[in-house]
Amino acid sequence: MRISLKRGLTAVAVVAMVASVAQFLTVSPAFANGTLQGAATTKAPGGTTNKQAGNSATPGGDFTLRLPAGASCEGDGPNDGYRWSTYMVPSSVDPATLTFDSSGPVPLGTGASFRQPLYKPTSDPIVEQSPAAASPPPGPGPIINIPDATFAFFSPGQVPAGVYNLGIACTLGPASATQMKSFWNVQMTISTDAVTGGPAQIHWENGTSPAAPVLTSVTPSAGQVSVAYTQAAANPALTNCRVTVATSAGGPEAFFANSPTCTSPVTVTGLANGTQYFVRATATNSVGTSVASNELSATPNNPAVTGLTATPSPNAVALDWNDAPSAPASYTVAYCTGSVATCTPASGSYVASATPTVSNVTITPLTAGQLYTFTVTYGPAGTSSPASVQGTPLSNAILLQDLTVSRPNGALVLTQVCGNYGAVGSEPASLGFSAFAADTAVSGGTAPTTGTAPGGPADSNFSGYPYPEDANGLSTAVYPTHCGVNLGVAKFVKSGTGAGQFFAASGRLNQVTIVDTRDTDPGWTVNMTMGQFSAGPGKDFSGNQLGWTLQTTDTAAFTDGSNNTYDQAVTTGTNLAPNTVGGAASPHMVATVPSAPTPHMGLGIATLDARLKLLIPVHEQNGTYTGQLTINAV
Repeated sequence: MRISLKRGLTAVAVVAMVASVAQFLTVSPAFANGTLQGAATTKAPGGTTNKQAGNSATPGGDFTLRLPAGASCEGDGPNDGYRWSTYMVPSSVDPATLTFDSSGPVPLGTGASFRQPLYKPTSDPIVEQSPAAASPPPGPGPIINIPDATFAFFSPGQVPAGVYNLGIACTLGPASATQMKSFWNVQMTISTDAVTGGPAQIHWENGTSPAAPVLTSVTPSAGQVSVAYTQAAANPALTNCRVTVATSAGGPEAFFANSPTCTSPVTVTGLANGTQYFVRATATNSVGTSVASNELSATPNNPAVTGLTATPSPNAVALDWNDAPSAPASYTVAYCTGSVATCTPASGSYVASATPTVSNVTITPLTAGQLYTFTVTYGPAGTSSPASVQGTPLSNAILLQDLTVSRPNGALVLTQVCGNYGAVGSEPASLGFSAFAADTAVSGGTAPTTGTAPGGPADSNFSGYPYPEDANGLSTAVYPTHCGVNLGVAKFVKSGTGAGQFFAASGRLNQVTIVDTRDTDPGWTVNMTMGQFSAGPGKDFSGNQLGWTLQTTDTAAFTDGSNNTYDQAVTTGTNLAPNTVGGAASPHMVATVPSAPTPHMGLGIATLDARLKLLIPVHEQNGTYTGQLTINAV
């Protein structure tokens, strides 16, 4: 393709923006009696950093509670008489049911009847604190100045091991059914620790052991099972989910798989086909491990054979399938009358079974006109997954005709039609050029044909390979090997980027068509290279001054009569800016169908179009410059 233009006597920048979003979940009914308002958190003394665990030693085991920003009682202390107090009760006690007096939640108790407030390091209970004054009153009273807490004043055995509710409650008036107004809660797990647990000989951990996972399904396949489950959120966060597999119901672990992210499903491998397995799961966080989940069972099987076909003949059906990957000694072919999903000896319409040692067999004698279902399995006692196909034997009163057809030899053909242009999308302003609107397709335009293909002139009737053709179906088309592109008179760039530096011209590539009908489908690549522009002795500049914006089309996906899907998948090359060092003067891929990693994607008809952009440096001499753009397919 030859490009010509004249230097004669005009670009802006664009900015792309990316936005991101985050999502947060909250639940908080406003100030209903005894209502949970949100979660408290355990922090290190002073409340600036999280604290996950500790003991009853002070100050090492001390902690403080912190509430969500803006946490307030319904009314304030100075004007409305509201108070807030801390509590610590077993997890079996609903904090919404608590009542308080000046000593804390009543009745106070330790050991098996544990019910206490939290205590300051000075041993004072954190109770009957006054919410700050509303601003302006009347209004909610902010909960501020929450002091640090410690377990150092309890004796061994006073705080039993278990899960506890800790929190802060807003109250109004003396102990009554309506005294509790709202509260914030966190759960804590206490364990006994006589060695390093401090005065109370305990160790505390923020949160609780996770709830057990819930198994929803176990899907067997060859030598493995895929286990799907749901898992509730945990505090602290989950660190692992473990799927265990046993050979008996409730039995000991024989196989397992871990998922540190607790992502479902989890696959357990190494299992024996034909053996029933029993599956459970547990979840773990830093506090501990859940109890086991519900139990489901499944039996792994070899995969079903593939490619099973049935070919009817008189009083017989010939079956054929692909060899099983495990190379079994024999197969089992069970057949039933009528249409059934899977034929087995237990089926009501079961007829018989055959045991071929190869991957094909002819079942005969059968009743002509009767529909049969054939099911193929293999392995010990037919433990593979089944594959089924249906067929109806023919009668002896038939006529046969054999059809013969030849598929022509294919080729990789690169063609062009001078004056045909495909659509090219819009693009923003760039160096030396204002923004381009989208170009529509043009058929039958004018463009010079500057050469002829071997054997004669360009075929003016060409509309696509392989037409025209001779009586034997062989192509007799002669394709134009040379087209021209007239970029007109280049315009001096007077504003924007490149102003005062270049003359700019643009045009469109004559549409190129790539047709691949070869048998091997090896893929292909189209490259473009721009030669040097010249207007005579001493007047020339590099092909790197040319750039292009590419557009390709390919053949739509389709499914053939054997249910095989084929989709030509052309990858468009990278757009090339003009005035680029190492640019168009060297070969650049503009369209390709790779042979790997996904072969068999190149057959069909693809088109290549491009918007051509040229920048002539202002220091070049005037003249009509011509250069050759080479397009080749490999």
